[in-house]
Amino acid sequence: MHRGPYLGDISALCFLHLPNLPLPLLLAGLGSEITVYNLELSNRIRSFSVFEGVRVHGIASSFPQDTVVAVFGETRVKLLSFAFDSVSASAELTLIHLLPKFGHWVLDVCFLKGCLPRSNVESHFLAVGCSDNSVHIWDIPNSNLVFKVQSPVRCLLYSMRLWGHNLEALQIASGTIFNEIIVWKVAPQHNKSSSHQENCDHRSISSSNCCQLKDQLYEAIHVCKLIGHEGSIIRIVWSSCGSKLVSVSDDRSARIWAVPIEWEQSLRHDPVALVLFGHNARVWDCCISDNLIVTVSEDCTCRIWGVDGKQLQVIKEHIGRGIWRCLYDPNSSLLITAGFDSAIKVHRPHTSLSMGLEEEQESPGRTEMFSICIPNMLEHIGFMDRIMNSFGMTTNVRNLELILRCFCPYSVVLTDFHVDWPFCLRFCCSKSEYVRCMRFSCQDSLYVATNNGYLYHAKLCDTGGAQWNQLVQVSNGAPIICMDLLAKGSFDLDGGNEDWIAIGDGKGNMTIVAVAVTNNDCTPTVRLCFSWPAEMERQLLGTYWCKSLGYRYVFTADPRGTLKLWRLPDPSQFDLQSSTRSNNVLRIAEFISNYGIRIMCLDACMEEEVLACGDVRGNMVLFPLLKNLLLGISAAQETKIPPVNHFKGVHGISSVSSVSVTKLGYNQIEICSTGADGCICYLEYDKEMLNLQFTGMKQVKELSLIEYVSVDNNGDRLSSSYAAGFASVDFIIWNLVNENKVVNIPCGGWRRPHSYHLGDIPEMKNCFAFVKDEMIHIHRQWIHNRDGKIYPQSLHMQFHGREIHSLCFISDDVRVRENNNCTLFSKLSWIATGCEDGTVRLTRYSPGTENWSMSKLLGEHVGGSAVRSICCVSKVHTISSDTIDVPDGRIELNSAVENNDNPTLLISVGAKRVLTSWILKNRRLDNKNDSLTDYQYNSEGVDDCFLSGLSSSMTFQWLSTDMPAKYSITHDATKKNVEKIVGVAKNVSNTNNDAKMGSLISESGMTDLIRDKHDDDWRYLAVTAFLVKCSGSRISVCFVVVACSDATLMLRALILPFRLWFDVALLVPLLAPVLTLQHIIFPMCPPELQSTPELRSKTDNSSVEICEIQPLCLLQNIHQSGVNCLHVSEIKAGQNTGSCHVYSIVSGGDDQALHHLMVELSPKSINLNDGILNPDITHLVSVPEYGKDVNFQSQSKSYKIKFLNYENFPSAHSSSVKGVWTDGTWVFSTGLDQRVRCWHLQQSKLIEHSYLIVSVPEPEALSARACGR
Repeated sequence: MHRGPYLGDISALCFLHLPNLPLPLLLAGLGSEITVYNLELSNRIRSFSVFEGVRVHGIASSFPQDTVVAVFGETRVKLLSFAFDSVSASAELTLIHLLPKFGHWVLDVCFLKGCLPRSNVESHFLAVGCSDNSVHIWDIPNSNLVFKVQSPVRCLLYSMRLWGHNLEALQIASGTIFNEIIVWKVAPQHNKSSSHQENCDHRSISSSNCCQLKDQLYEAIHVCKLIGHEGSIIRIVWSSCGSKLVSVSDDRSARIWAVPIEWEQSLRHDPVALVLFGHNARVWDCCISDNLIVTVSEDCTCRIWGVDGKQLQVIKEHIGRGIWRCLYDPNSSLLITAGFDSAIKVHRPHTSLSMGLEEEQESPGRTEMFSICIPNMLEHIGFMDRIMNSFGMTTNVRNLELILRCFCPYSVVLTDFHVDWPFCLRFCCSKSEYVRCMRFSCQDSLYVATNNGYLYHAKLCDTGGAQWNQLVQVSNGAPIICMDLLAKGSFDLDGGNEDWIAIGDGKGNMTIVAVAVTNNDCTPTVRLCFSWPAEMERQLLGTYWCKSLGYRYVFTADPRGTLKLWRLPDPSQFDLQSSTRSNNVLRIAEFISNYGIRIMCLDACMEEEVLACGDVRGNMVLFPLLKNLLLGISAAQETKIPPVNHFKGVHGISSVSSVSVTKLGYNQIEICSTGADGCICYLEYDKEMLNLQFTGMKQVKELSLIEYVSVDNNGDRLSSSYAAGFASVDFIIWNLVNENKVVNIPCGGWRRPHSYHLGDIPEMKNCFAFVKDEMIHIHRQWIHNRDGKIYPQSLHMQFHGREIHSLCFISDDVRVRENNNCTLFSKLSWIATGCEDGTVRLTRYSPGTENWSMSKLLGEHVGGSAVRSICCVSKVHTISSDTIDVPDGRIELNSAVENNDNPTLLISVGAKRVLTSWILKNRRLDNKNDSLTDYQYNSEGVDDCFLSGLSSSMTFQWLSTDMPAKYSITHDATKKNVEKIVGVAKNVSNTNNDAKMGSLISESGMTDLIRDKHDDDWRYLAVTAFLVKCSGSRISVCFVVVACSDATLMLRALILPFRLWFDVALLVPLLAPVLTLQHIIFPMCPPELQSTPELRSKTDNSSVEICEIQPLCLLQNIHQSGVNCLHVSEIKAGQNTGSCHVYSIVSGGDDQALHHLMVELSPKSINLNDGILNPDITHLVSVPEYGKDVNFQSQSKSYKIKFLNYENFPSAHSSSVKGVWTDGTWVFSTGLDQRVRCWHLQQSKLIEHSYLIVSVPEPEALSARACGR
C-alpha cells in the first residue's frame, strides 16, 4: 500500500522566489505532504510526501536563491533541495539531511549565515526553535549540531518566531504559556562559566551528531517581556527590519509591538502594544509588511489593517473552523489564505492598501464608481440654484423659508427647528422626475424609465458620466410602472440590431420601443414605437419578454394571477409614420393561475410547449404553450388556458424572482427557480405523465434574495455558476462552485430601482446600477483582457470545514451515462462525506492525476445537525408481480423504461434525528466525449474539459427530509406492516403533489404518544438501506433501518417517486445504542435484514396491531467494549453454489480488537405454507458454534445459518478501531493509532498483508472500492 493525496486542513505556507519567474511559487503543507503551486498559471505542480504520520507544521526557504527548504513537524526537521524546471514546469524535492529527533516540539526554523568564533570560513546554518524556549544551531554543510542556546526564562511555549540573517543578529520572540512574549537574542558569550550546563543539554538531542565544544560560543540575552494578551499567544511574526512584531491570541485580538533593539533601550521604557480588535473568535495567524498587517481567525475572516491599527478590508472566503494560515508577498501584492476547509485562496488586496493613490488610479483592473442624474432632474436642481442666486442667498434654513413663502404662499410657516432641506426641495419641486425602472443592455448602455412617462437612454462613458438621450414619452405622461428589456443578441430568433423595450404605465397601456444603437454612434435611433391598452388603470403590474419566443410575443400580468400573451405586428410591415397606436396587436391567450396571485417571472420551452410561471407567494404554475396557438393556426378568438400542473410553496411564502426552463429529454424538462428565501430550487416535469415533482434545493447562505443564476458547463476553466442577489443592503455576486463572493456592493437593498449586467466572467465583467438620493450610482468593472487574473483564485478545492464523521464510495452500479454502450469509469471515484456541521459533499478523485478534482456541496441537514452516518443505495431488488399485486396498467411498462426509472439514493442521518435522502441526477454528456476506454485513460490521460463535463453530469439532489414529531412513539404504540406499505403504494398515485409525509398511525394510537423529556438529546447513530421494486411498476420502496441513541432500531420506508415516509416496524429494544448497521439481501427470497428479521404481531387493548422484529441470532461478548464498525460482504471465491452463499463479517471496537466471522446461508429442502415472514428460530447462540445451524423460514422456503469460521485479533491496532471494510477477499481496518492495515483472506484465515501510517489525526471512518483484481 502507498499513501494517496491528502485532503484536509492546510497547516503551512511558504513562498519560493525563483529567478526568471514573475510570481513566486507557493509551498503548502497538507498533512504529511508538501504541494507546490504555480501562482502565475494558478495550478498545482506536484505533491511530495515528507513525513510518515507526522503533520507538516512549518516550511522555511533559504536565501538568496531559495534552493534549500526546511520542513518541520512535531519533533522532526528535514532539509530538502528544491529544483524547478521552468520549461517543463516540473519540480523536484531531494532530501539533504534528516536532523536528529529533538526532545521538544519544533516551533520555528530560520536560515542563517556567518562565521563561528575562531573560524574565518563563512558557512550556512539552520536555527531551530523548540517549545522549551531554546534554540539549536545546525551546521548545514557539515551536517552537525553546533550548539544550543537556552533562554534565561525557562518555560514551555505555545509559539516562537525567529528573525535574523546571521548568528550575531538572531532575535527570538517566544509566546509563553503565561500569555507573555519573551524577546531575547543570541550573542557571542564573553563569560564562559556556563559551558558545562549547555554541553550537558546536548545529550538530549543526539550526542553523535552534535559538535561538542569545550567553550560555549554564544549566550542568550534577555531583551524585554511583552505583557498584554489575555489568552494563549498562538502566532508571532517579525517585521522585515526586526523592529516590530505582531502577535495574535485566542483573546480575539492582535497586537503590534515596537521592540527595542538593545537591552539598554528596554530599560528606558516598557513596550506598549497597539491593539487590533475586530475578530469574533480566536486569531490563528498573522503577517506584516511595510504598509499593512493581515490577520486570520476562527471566524473565517481575513482582515487587513493599516500599520496605524485601522481596519482596511475584510475578506470572507472560507468555511468551517476558520482560516489557519496567511501569507503576503509585498512584491506581487498577493495574499494567500488557507484554512481547515482545505481551500487555498489567492487574493490581491485593493491597490490603495499597498500602494499610493496615484498608482491605484493607473491600475487597469480597478472598479469604476460614478454617479449620474437624469436630465430633467438636473434642470430642477439648476432651477433651485438660479432661485437662490437671484435672491443672493445661500441655502440655509431662513433663506429657504423666505423662498417657500414667495412660491408657496398657502403653505404652513416653517420654524428653524423643523425644516428639512431635502424635504423642502422635494416639496418645492413636487412634480420632479425620479427613476422607476432601469435595465442594462450592455456594459455601457442603460435604459431608464421615470414617473413622468419618459424613457431615456444613457451611454456610459469610459471616464465616467453619461450621454443622455430622451427616446419616448408614453401618452398623457402616465407614470411607468414596469419595464422589461430584450437586448439584441440575447434571444434565439433574429431580431436585427435593435433592443426591444416593453413598458407598462399606470393607465394600463403597453408601449413597445425598438431602439438601434451602433457602436460608433452614441446616439440611439427609435426604429419602432407603438402602444395599446392592455389593462384597466392601475391593473398593469408586470410585463415580460421570453427569450425563446423572441420579440413578436410579450406577456403582461395583473394582480389577480392572470397572464396575457400578446402577438406583436411584424416590424417589416409596420408604418411608424401612420400612428403610434397599433390595432394589429392581438391578445392570443390568457393564462389564469389557480392561486389567483400575481405572476412575477416566467420562462418557456417551445420544444416541449410548456410555460413555467412563479408568483409572489412562492408557487410554481405550469401552462401549456402550444405552437399552433403562437402561429395563429388555432381559433382566431383569444383562449383562456388553465394550468396543467402546479406546485405550492416551492419557495415557501417568499416571492419567486426568476424561472429558467431546460429540456432534459423526451417529454421532460427541468425548472430552476430562485426566490426571496435565498434558495435555488429544482423541479422536473414529465409531460407524458403530467407529473411535476420537486427534485432538489440549494441554499446560498450569503444571499437573502437571489434574482439570477447563470450556469455554464462548457468546460472552460474560467466558466462557472454564479448567483446574483441581495443580502440585507448589499448586492452580491456569488460563485456557486468556489463558494466565494465575487462582488459586494452596498446599495441600500433590493427595493430601490436597480439593474445589473454580467459578462462571461463575472469576476472581471460586471456592472451594477442603483438609485439613491435621486441619483443613479454606477459600479462597473469590465476588463476586456481574457487572460487577466481573477481574484480571489482557488489553488486547492474547498472541502468540509469541520470534522468528518462518515463517508462512503458511490456504488459501482452507478453509470456515468444512461446509454447501455457506455464504459464504466473504474479509475474515477466519487465519495460522499458527512460532516459535523451537517453538510454532505460529493467529491471526485482521479488517481491518474493524483489529485482531488472536484468537491460539490450537496446540501445541509436541517438545523445544521451533524451527519453521523451515510450510505449509498443503487441496486434495486425486484419482486415479481405474482408475489405482490400492483395497480392495473403498470405491468405493461417495458424493461427499458423500468431500468431508467431505477433510482440511486444517498441516505444520511445525524443529530436531532434528521434523516435526509438524496437522489442521483445523471446528465447526458456531449456525444463528442461519449466514451473513454481504460486504454485511453492510461496512455493518453483524460482531458480536463471532459472531466469537467463528467463531474457536472453526476450529482445528487436533495429528495426528502424526515424529522420526528415532538412526541416519541413507545414500543407498543402503532401498527406498521410491510403489507400495508405495499397497499399504500397501490393507491399513492392518486395523491397530489402537495401531499406531505404520510403516517400509518391511527387516531386511537395518538393516545399512546408520550413526551420524552430527553427528546432534544436523541440522535441517529447509524443507517443502512435497500431498494425494493415490483416488476413492471414505477413505484419503488426504499427500506431504511436507523439506529437511535435511545437504544432503538426503526425500520422505515420511503415511497418513490412520491417521497412519502412511513414507519414499518420497530426492532426489539436493546440494552445499549447501536453504533453500526449492515444488511444482507439473500437471493431467491424477499429482502431480508442482516440475519433476516422475525415479525411478530400483537394486539393491545386499543385494538392497535403492533409489528416487532426479533433477532435471529445474538452473538454476545464478541468485543469487550463498544462495536464501532461493521462490514459484511459475500465471498465469491468459489465457496458459493447456486443455493448456498457464504458471507464474511468483520467488526472492530474500542477494545482494539478485530473480529472475523464467516457464515453460510442456504435453503432447506422443505416447503412451508404461505405466510408473511414467520421464521422459526431454533435457538440463540452466545458464541459461534461451528457447524451448528440456526434455522428460519421465509415466505415459501426454510433457510439455515451455519457458522463456518471465527477469528479474533485482540491487538489489531494499538488504539480503538474506527473503520473496517471487506469484499470477501481483502479486509482493511483503521484506528486512532493512525494506521490503515490490510488483511488477506486465505483458506478462511485472515493474514496481515501490509499497513501504512496516515496523516489523518483521528480517523473516524473507512470506506474502500475495488477497482479490479
